[in-house]
Parts: sequence; structure tokens; C-alpha cells
Amino acid sequence: MKARELADLSDEELLQLADESFAKMEERGTAESLQHLHTAQFYLSLLNRRDDNRVARRDFRLEIIVIVLIALEIIFGFVEGHQQATILGHMEDSTGATATTLQTQSSVLSKVNENTFATVTAFGKLQTAQDNSLTAQKQTLLTSKETLKSISRMNVALEQELNLAFAVSVVVTVDDKLQHIGLVNTSKTAIYAWGARYNNGPTEKFTDERFIAPASTYNFFNWSVVFDEAKAISKGSTRTVSLDFLILSADAKQYIAHAQLYEVWEEEDMKLYPSVQSVKQEPWPVDSK
Repeated sequence: MKARELADLSDEELLQLADESFAKMEERGTAESLQHLHTAQFYLSLLNRRDDNRVARRDFRLEIIVIVLIALEIIFGFVEGHQQATILGHMEDSTGATATTLQTQSSVLSKVNENTFATVTAFGKLQTAQDNSLTAQKQTLLTSKETLKSISRMNVALEQELNLAFAVSVVVTVDDKLQHIGLVNTSKTAIYAWGARYNNGPTEKFTDERFIAPASTYNFFNWSVVFDEAKAISKGSTRTVSLDFLILSADAKQYIAHAQLYEVWEEEDMKLYPSVQSVKQEPWPVDSK
């Protein structure tokens, strides 16, 4: 929208645009919500600026009225002073003229008092108008603060909902007979497995991601080394080794699923029992880049 078109919009149209931006903010993702929030705040600031301009113009008109009243009082005072000088000049003519002059002077003084009262009344109205303007500005500021608090609380709640919706949760399974390790996606959304690290060794980065839909399992069959090394331990003994998976969530955040494999000989069979210790949002190791 061009600046000239924006200036021609009415207050109702600006409020409508701000409401539309708030509505879009609730429908979009976090990044777009912030953009629509800034757009809505921009329209509200235009409305506040227009209100400030109207208040300033009103205050200016009131000040002009006060100046005009003061000027009229000065003019009346000058005219009355001139009349008083004329009356004093004719006081010597006769007692009757003196009485008439005194009556005229009394009338003039009464008018001065009336004008003075009108001036005081005008000042009182001006003060009342200024007080009302200040109260309205305080109320507008309070409303804006409450709006910002509501938006902030809304953003926090939205971000928490998004984090819960995209949080990663997995389970590791082992099939000793088929010699494969499974990664079960127990998250609410799809995830991507990008690599793994066995027994704190070097991180193996897959050539491409392994897509795992919600409530689905991806089986890794090319990890015979895990079972071979487990069988290499002496019979009757046990061992616990680490097995970490590099996972990318649906909202492109890096996670690491930390699991352990408990290796134990049961008679003549080597058994592997997996256990996921934690799934944390953390950057992948440097050697996985």
C-alpha cells in the first residue's frame, strides 16, 4: 500500500486492517505471527497519532479563543478608559452631568466585570478540556499496554503449543534374531533420522534422511557390527553401551535421542535390551556435519 493511500484511509478502515492482522497472527506460524503483530501495531500507532493531532488542533483552537477574549478585554478597557476621561472632562458642567457620568461609569464597570467573568469562565472551560484530553490520553495508553500484554501472553501460549506439537519422542527396539535395530516414532508429527553414534564412537551421518511417520518404525539392518561386538564379550558377563540417534523434527530443530544397549549372555544367546534415557533438543556433534 502506498503512503498516499494509507493517509486517505479512515479510522474505521485502519481498525479493520489491524483486526485482520491480529486474525492472521492467530492463524500463522511463529515467524509470520510476529510480522502480522508488527503490522497491527503499525496501524494502531497511526490511529493514536491521528488522535494526538486532533487533540493538538483542539487545544490550539482553545488557546486562540482565550487570546481573542484577552484582546477583547484589553480593547474594552481602553474604550472604557477613554469614556472615563471624557466623563471627567464634562463633570464640571453640572451636577446632573456628573450624576449621569457616574451612572455611565457604573454601567461600564459592570460590563468590565461581566467581561472578566466571561474570561474566567473561558479559562475554566479550557482547563476542563485539557483535563479531559489528558484523561483520554491516559486511558488510550492503558488500553495499548493491556493490548500488548495480551499479545505477549498469546505469543507465549502459541509458542508453547508449537513446541508441544513438534516435540520429538522415540523408542528403540532390537530384534536379536533378525539382527536389526528399530527406531519407533512416538511423536505427534513426522521426524527424520540423520545419523547415529554407537558406544561413544564417531558419528555416522546417513547419506540421506530416514523419514519416520508418527507411530511408525524404521528398521536399521546394516548394523551387524553392534551384534558382532556384543557377542565378542566373554560369556557370563554383561556390558552397557551407548547408542545415540541424530533426529530432525518437523519444524527443523535438531534433537539427540540418547539410548543405552544392555548386552547380556543368556545361556548360549546374546541378548540386547535397549533403553532410551532422554530425547533432548540440542545441536548435533561437530563430527556429524
